[in-house]
Amino acid sequence: MTLEELLKQKEEIDKQIEEIHRSSAQEVVGEISELVQKAYDLIQEAESLAKAYNLDFTFSLGYGMGGQFNGKDWDASDFQGERPRTGGWLSSSASC
Repeated sequence: MTLEELLKQKEEIDKQIEEIHRSSAQEVVGEISELVQKAYDLIQEAESLAKAYNLDFTFSLGYGMGGQFNGKDWDASDFQGERPRTGGWLSSSASC
């Protein structure tokens, strides 16, 4: 086999490997999207329960990436001039 033939064969193999990586990455992206949607669905379910039972919960992915869901009716009129609210998310920085 000549050097030129070997280089051509290597090119073809490299293309096949690239296609395998691309399809694998697309599959993984699809799986990640499904998992993220499941997480959103579960958070919405938790919000509904918190509102129904007048409770609150905290959810944090990591430092500075979370917040607290308050399912209670609360008066925030003395907190930065806000109006009374009925439940909702408070950013993690709201407690600073």
